[in-house]
Amino acid sequence: GFNIVNQVAAEVEFIRDEITHRKIMSSLTAALESGTVCGSISSLDLSDVSVDELNVSIELVKTMECKTPESTRLFNTALAVRDMRLCVLKDSKKDTNWAGVVQVTLDRAHSVGVSDIAKEELKLVQNHVDDIKISSELCTALAQGSIQGELGGAIHTSCDVERLNSALNCARTLVCKTERSKKLEKTAKVILDLRNSVAKGDWHSFEKELEKQLGVSIWGGTAPDSFHNFSEEASAEFQRLIDECRERKAQEELTGGLRQGALEGYPGKLLRSSLDVTKLTQAFNYVERIKDAVTQNTKDGALAAECVIICREALKNGGDDEEGSVFDVVGSALARLPSFDRVGMFIVPEDTKNELQLIQDHRNEYLIVQLAKESIKDGSGGAPIKVSLLETSSLTNGLRTIDGSLGGPKSEKCTDIVNACHIILDMRTALQRRDFLELQNVLDRALECTGISLLAEAE
Repeated sequence: GFNIVNQVAAEVEFIRDEITHRKIMSSLTAALESGTVCGSISSLDLSDVSVDELNVSIELVKTMECKTPESTRLFNTALAVRDMRLCVLKDSKKDTNWAGVVQVTLDRAHSVGVSDIAKEELKLVQNHVDDIKISSELCTALAQGSIQGELGGAIHTSCDVERLNSALNCARTLVCKTERSKKLEKTAKVILDLRNSVAKGDWHSFEKELEKQLGVSIWGGTAPDSFHNFSEEASAEFQRLIDECRERKAQEELTGGLRQGALEGYPGKLLRSSLDVTKLTQAFNYVERIKDAVTQNTKDGALAAECVIICREALKNGGDDEEGSVFDVVGSALARLPSFDRVGMFIVPEDTKNELQLIQDHRNEYLIVQLAKESIKDGSGGAPIKVSLLETSSLTNGLRTIDGSLGGPKSEKCTDIVNACHIILDMRTALQRRDFLELQNVLDRALECTGISLLAEAE
């Protein structure tokens, strides 16, 4: 009879434990299914999140005893989920600090081995926290380590990739699950490639790499460029790298255009066959198109290029029979340049400086000849010569201008013409003084001066 009583008592105890187990499981399950975190990664819906039912259920279970691994696990899950929900609701900023605190509760939940019923909720929150970490790491890395230095003189060794590599490792470990984080990761990889490429110091190769990676033309585009395929966090660095390449391209094209097709020859005897403005015009138009994104140095270089283009075209179109209008155009262009050595911040290449000097000397030769003719004609005394009408001030002033602002004659022909002017001046002076002996000496000199025959007025 005693054994029967024991058996009945054991059975009753078993039934009581089973009822308790089912009550615990039912209560905790219902509480876990209520007030859950919903929504999606990067956009959690916390409007219905609550721990009220969990609190009630947990307090109820505390009055009971979990006698099975299953109920114990579910109870621990309820405790972990309650901590997580409270933490999620604590701060509305959802920044990295928030993510760090939430991660502590998630780690605790993972350590107890949560029940399946809570895994989806915890997974959603974990993915959301991971997304914040990935985005934060990548954004921070993208904001650091970009190229330093002035536009056109960037220091290729100034790029840093250590933080970027670390952020990309974080992204690979946690795995990007949202479009934003995937876009950030893609952007970071491109920035990493570009920084490594620019560090080599080969700007020509880097230019091609930049166009390939970004799909932006260095030659054909204008700032601001569009980088819609990448995260906006890198837009400033992308634009800086593109502007650097464009600045260098502009300088290279201007220098190359100035050297190609330059004027050759001597004052009074130009070799126009070499004249060409194709490459220089292309360079000038390029700078005009991107002028809002280039340095003052390049803008000043474009001014020098424009003046050279005007001069080359005028001299080429004028041919050998140049008229005053050609030299008016040339003179206006040269007047825009403060000096031939430097235009603003742009240091003029030596070859271009020599070309500009040749153009100016050639123009001055023309002006010297014209001034010589006018000076001789003025105050000539008529035909036949009347000594009383002779005048020398015009010739004197003309010769002073020739030797002064016009820089004196450069060619043999022009030198002969200026010598003729001196002879005419001496002749008039001798006539005015009635010094016929001196007049004879002047006339003897005139017979040996080839410049006399070049000036109808002098003859």
